[in-house]
Amino acid sequence: MTETKWLDFAGFLNACKFGLENNACPYLKFHQFDQYQKLELLLHVSEKEAVEMMQCCNNQKQNCQKPKREISLRSLELELVP
Repeated sequence: MTETKWLDFAGFLNACKFGLENNACPYLKFHQFDQYQKLELLLHVSEKEAVEMMQCCNNQKQNCQKPKREISLRSLELELVP
């Protein structure tokens, strides 16, 4: 794999902004790895595997949802000691 393609794939992996509720996500396991495991995967992935994973992701993206974040006012309040 060329350096440019490798960088594109690595950026693609780390740019996912969606939640992990989609069980068909090809990166579900990747998101659970620590930094060392992620690097190992990136060092050993072939160009063919990378292209297949990106195509699978693009096909599944409509089934993904951005994670919902709820802001609690309680966490924004200052706690006053009586």
